[in-house]
Amino acid sequence: MREIVRFTNHEARPEVREVLRAQDLPEEDALAPRIRGLLDGAMSAYLALAEPRAVVEELPAERFAAVLAPLGVPDEALVVGRVYPRAEGLALFVATLGQAVSARIRHLFDAEELAEGYMLDAVASAGADLLADRLAERYRETLAGRGMVEPRVLPYSPGYCG
Repeated sequence: MREIVRFTNHEARPEVREVLRAQDLPEEDALAPRIRGLLDGAMSAYLALAEPRAVVEELPAERFAAVLAPLGVPDEALVVGRVYPRAEGLALFVATLGQAVSARIRHLFDAEELAEGYMLDAVASAGADLLADRLAERYRETLAGRGMVEPRVLPYSPGYCG
């Protein structure tokens, strides 16, 4: 069954340390004032613009195989292709932060406000990763609720390990 999941902006707000870590920046208390200002502005813009939501659908292995088939790559050549046949449960999800965040990032780069655009993009990237983590945890809880003992959910995204 396909389900739409909505998140509050607070649920999709990435941790500052994750945003900084992804950019190889120092800890929050060691930031230069200019960087701190960029981060604060990006977080504020993100929280004002983000509309986090997702679509989730659980599916059997044969339907999952049909999702991979158009890639034209043998299952054994893909990490996910080697894992899914052994999985006890499979679900596909797609998550978005909404169009407004992307439009704002594009506007900042077009206006050559590169530092602001880069920082907002970093916040949005961390927010997208957080949504994937939240959806994986949600599915883990679903599987545990069905009686699976200590289920593990391995979220894969395009570009992750083949």
